[in-house]
Amino acid sequence: MSKGDNDREYAVAGMQYAIQAYQERYSAVSSEVNRLMQEMGAMHEVEAALQSKGIADKETLIHCGMGFYVAGRTGRADRIAVNIGGGLIAEKSVEEARQIASSRLEGMGSALKRLLAERKELEGAIYDLSYKLQNSVA
Repeated sequence: MSKGDNDREYAVAGMQYAIQAYQERYSAVSSEVNRLMQEMGAMHEVEAALQSKGIADKETLIHCGMGFYVAGRTGRADRIAVNIGGGLIAEKSVEEARQIASSRLEGMGSALKRLLAERKELEGAIYDLSYKLQNSVA
């Protein structure tokens, strides 16, 4: 086997490895896009509920954790408990809660745009490398 053939085999192996790495990252980014879209859907529901005029004294389900719920009724609706991060929950006015929900949606939208751009770059890189690999093997 000549040095040229050996160099070519290393180049082909390198391209195959790079394609596999890009495909794995593409899969991870796609999973993150799906998770983020689900979270955005849930946050839109929160935002809609906070914009509703009649959220006081309504039947609801109270999350107890780990997928368990108990039936209950909302009381007064002028204050909302909001998870502000780090396991801390703060009582906020409905307007403050709306602003927090809106801000979180903006952040999620920005993150989604970045992920979609990364995914598009990965698609291009995978396509380019696949084309180079196909031409180098042929």
